[in-house]
Amino acid sequence: MARSAEARKVLRELNNELRAAGETAGRSLVSTAQDRAVLELIADQTDRRVEQSVVFPPVVDHLDAEDVVRTIERERVPVVTVVGDAMARPLVDPSRRASQTCRRWRLLPMAAYC
Repeated sequence: MARSAEARKVLRELNNELRAAGETAGRSLVSTAQDRAVLELIADQTDRRVEQSVVFPPVVDHLDAEDVVRTIERERVPVVTVVGDAMARPLVDPSRRASQTCRRWRLLPMAAYC
């Protein structure tokens, strides 16, 4: 997978830091498969912060809340902004179910009143 410049920089800096720590301890750097998997997760998270994409669910002629939540999961959308009760209320139950089965869901209700 092609990495963003920021992700490559983060991985390079981590590798340099680990190598320096190994040299200080008098050991050579040896990466296990688990070490590489953790570094890949870090790079994935960095890339997600860099990417700014707009994702649309397959159904766009009406609000299908279950389909919206499935799309969020499938596309691994990092942030969803919902404005207004007409859009937000139908998403509440499917979002709650998703948050119970998937740890990456964080529901943060916010309101502003004039």
